[in-house]
Amino acid sequence: MKSRRIVVVGNSHVQSLTNAIAKNAEFNNLFDVYWLKVGKAGLKNGDLAVEDARALVKDLNDNDILVFSLLGTVHNSLNLFEHDVPFDFHYSHFDVDINRCIIPKQVIVETIISLSQGMLSLIRDIMGNTKCRVYNLPPPPPKDADEMITNFVARKGRLDFKVAPATFRLKMWQLECDVVNELATEESICNLGIPDIVRSKDGFLEPNYYQMDSTHANFKYGNIILKNLTKVYDGE
Repeated sequence: MKSRRIVVVGNSHVQSLTNAIAKNAEFNNLFDVYWLKVGKAGLKNGDLAVEDARALVKDLNDNDILVFSLLGTVHNSLNLFEHDVPFDFHYSHFDVDINRCIIPKQVIVETIISLSQGMLSLIRDIMGNTKCRVYNLPPPPPKDADEMITNFVARKGRLDFKVAPATFRLKMWQLECDVVNELATEESICNLGIPDIVRSKDGFLEPNYYQMDSTHANFKYGNIILKNLTKVYDGE
C-alpha cells in the first residue's frame, strides 16, 4: 500500500499517463492510473470495472487525491469532422466564419451539458462520500494537424470524412472545457488546467506531444501532467 496516493480514473486519454509511468519508475511510488471500463473503447481496452472503482475510491483517505479524466470529450463527437451543414458560433476571442451556418452558443452549451449527464452521474456514483480531494483533468487540446488526422482516419477506413477546421475544433474544445469546469464545480470537484508548456502560441497541442492519431497525446505530455499533479498534491 502506498503511503500517499494519486489515483487517476479516466478514459483512453490516460494512456499518455500510463506510458509516462512505464518510462519513469519513480511515478510508480505515487500514482495509480486506470482506464475505466465504460464506453465502447473502455469496455474493450479498459482495466478497471466500475464496481472496482467504487471499492478503490472508498479506500482512499483525506491525504490522497482522486483525479477523474472522464469528462470533456463531447466536442470530438460534435466537431472533429465537418457536418453536412458546417456551423459556427460566437465565443470569447475566437473568430467566426460567416460563410458557415451561425447557431446560438447556448444550443451547443446545452448539448454538451446533456451529453455529459451520464458520465457525471457515474462520477458521482464512484466518488461516493470520499473524503479525499477530487479533481477534474480535461483532455488535451486539439491538434493543428488536419493532414495527419485525415490520414489517420483514412487508415481506419473513413475515407469520406472531412476534418473540421482546426480553429473551430479549438473553439469547441475551449467551450466544452469551460462548461465542464462549471459542472465539476457544482459537484465540489476542483478543476485542473492544461499546462501552457504543452500548448502552442495559438492554443493547440504542441506537435512534440502528439500521439500519431486524431486526438490523443503521447508519453511526453503524460510526463508533464504527472509532474503537474505531483505539484498539486504537494500544494504548490
